[in-house]
Amino acid sequence: MNSVVPFLLFSFLHVAFGGSNLNQPTELKSENGLLEVTLTVADLQSIRGGKIAPAYNGEPIGPTLRVKPGDTLRVTLVNNLRPMTESERELYEYVQDPANEEANEANVTVIYNRLDASNGNVYNPTFGFWGLNLVNLHFHGAQFPPSIEQLDLALDGGESKTYTFEIAEDHEPGLFWYHNHVHGTTSHAYLANLYGFIVIEGTDSDIDQAPGIQGATEVFMMLSEGLVDPVTKRVPPFFPIVGAVDVWFSVSNGYAAAETNYVFETDEVILFRVASAGLEPTMNLFIPGQTFVVVARDGFPLAEPEEVEVVQLSNGGRVEFLAKFEEAGSYAMSRQAWGSQFAPNDEVCKAAFGPEATYPCISYDVEKVVANITVVSPSDSVSAAESKSISDLIASIDLPDLSEKRMALADEPAVDSKTVSFDMDMEFPIFQVPLNGEPGPPGVGFGINGRLATPHHSSGNVTAGTCENWTVISNPPGNEHAFHIHGAKFLVFEVDGIAVEKPFWRDTMMISANFTAKVCFDSVQEGDKLLVHCHSPSHMDIGMLTFYEVVASNEETTPPDVDEGSSAAFLIQANPGVTVMLLLCSLMWL
Repeated sequence: MNSVVPFLLFSFLHVAFGGSNLNQPTELKSENGLLEVTLTVADLQSIRGGKIAPAYNGEPIGPTLRVKPGDTLRVTLVNNLRPMTESERELYEYVQDPANEEANEANVTVIYNRLDASNGNVYNPTFGFWGLNLVNLHFHGAQFPPSIEQLDLALDGGESKTYTFEIAEDHEPGLFWYHNHVHGTTSHAYLANLYGFIVIEGTDSDIDQAPGIQGATEVFMMLSEGLVDPVTKRVPPFFPIVGAVDVWFSVSNGYAAAETNYVFETDEVILFRVASAGLEPTMNLFIPGQTFVVVARDGFPLAEPEEVEVVQLSNGGRVEFLAKFEEAGSYAMSRQAWGSQFAPNDEVCKAAFGPEATYPCISYDVEKVVANITVVSPSDSVSAAESKSISDLIASIDLPDLSEKRMALADEPAVDSKTVSFDMDMEFPIFQVPLNGEPGPPGVGFGINGRLATPHHSSGNVTAGTCENWTVISNPPGNEHAFHIHGAKFLVFEVDGIAVEKPFWRDTMMISANFTAKVCFDSVQEGDKLLVHCHSPSHMDIGMLTFYEVVASNEETTPPDVDEGSSAAFLIQANPGVTVMLLLCSLMWL
C-alpha cells in the first residue's frame, strides 16, 4: 500500500526535482543522417563509491543512441582497460585457432567456457576467469550485419574498433540495446553495466507517437542485478545461484534501487521503456495496487494493449508499458521473488544445503525493490473531465500495425525445420568433456544440441532470404532459459504444444518446456554466423551457445547435430524428482 505524504512535502519534491525523472542515461541523436559515437571503456567508481567496474564513457551505463531508418551509425569502441596478461593472451589465441579445436576439442571446450579440466564442471575453472578485460559489441534486436559485429573476436586493452552500420530504409522502429558479448565474461560485463539503449525512430509507426501514447513521459530503465566484493569493491565474474539472497541488489540504469527515484504527477501518463540485462530468471515487475498497460515487446507493437498487474520481462527482452497514478504518495516498483520450484521451503533448503540453510536459499527467491516513485499533485488542478482512468487510456490507444515487410514474412512458407535443444547435463562425463579425475561435486553443464560451445563448431546451416520452422525445447522441461538468435526475428505460433491464438514476433523468448516459431533470415547474407544462445549469462558463459552458418540459396541446409545417444536423450526421460535433487546438489557448488 502507498502512504500518503503531506501535500507541502510533495510540492517541495516536485519543485526540487523539476518533475523530471532522475538517473536517465545520456542521449545522443543523429543529425543529418549520421550519428558518430565513441564508447571508451575504463574503470569507474560508482554506486556511491561502493563499486569499481568497467564502464562506458565514465557513466553508469552507456548513452542511449537515437537513430532513424536510413541513417549511418558509426560507433568507435575504445578499450582503456588493462591489457591481457601473457597467460591470458596464450589462452585467447589457443581457442581462436581452429586447428587446436580439431586436435583437442575437450581442452578448447574447457578453456573457452571456463570449466574444471578434470571433470568439466562449472565455477572452478582450471585456467581461471580469464579475459574479463576483453570487450566487443552486440547490437541486440537491431538487424545489423553479424559480419560487422564479428563477435568471435574481442578487443584487448589499448585496442579500438569502429563499427559502421548503414541502417536500412525499411528497418522497423523500436527499442533495442547494445552490450558486451565476449564469451565467458558476459556475467561480469552485465554486473559491470556494460550496456545501453538504441532507439530506432522517426517513422509513422513509432510506438511513442501512437494515439493515446503520444505525449507520455518517457522513462528508460535497464534492469539488472548488482553484486560487489565488500573488500575490493570489484564485481565478481559470475552471480552465485545460491547464498547471495541478502547481498545482491537490483540495479536500474547502473544505479542501485536506493539511488533510483522518479517523481511524477497524479494522472500523468508514463511510458516505461524497459530492457532486462539480468543474469538469471525472468523479471516480474509490479507496484502494489497498480495496473499497467503493455503496448510493445522486443520493439514490436502488440496486436492490442494488454492491462496487467505484473509485467513479465525475459532476459535480454524489452517491454514498453504505460502507467499512471491516481493518488499522490510514495510507491515502490519491485521485482517479484522468483518462486523457485527447486527449493520452495525450509525442508528442501536444509536437505540440499545443510541444517543451517533456511528459505529462501536460492538467491533469486526474494523480492527486491527496483525503483522508488514519488507522486505529487499537479501545480495546476486537472478537471475530472481531463483525468483518464486506465480503461479510458486503453480505449484511446491505437497501436501501429506491423510493417508490410513483417506481415509479408508472416506469410512466407518455411523451407526447412529444425529442433534446437537447450540441454542441462548433470552426470559425468559432462557433454564432450571427459572425466579425467575424481567426479568431485555433482556435475552440472549447460549446452545446446547435446554439447558445450566451442568457437568453431557449427550446429548447421540456414539459407539467406528464407524462413524455417524451429522448435526450441528446454531439456529437461521446467528449467527456464531465454532463447535468443542474432540477426533474425521469429514468429511464435505454438507454446508448450498449444497453438497461439495470435502469433507474435520476438527476438528473445523464455522457454520452460518448448515453443515453435517461424525464424526468418531476411536481413543476413552468405557467410554470416548467427549466434544462438541462452540469454541468461550464467548459462551462456559456461557453454549454452552455438551458431548457424548462412549459406546462399543454392546450397542445401543441414539439420542441427543433436546426438541421440547423448545425455540430452537421457535427461528427457529422467525422473523429475531425481532431476530436481541432482540440480539442488549441483547448486551447492555454484
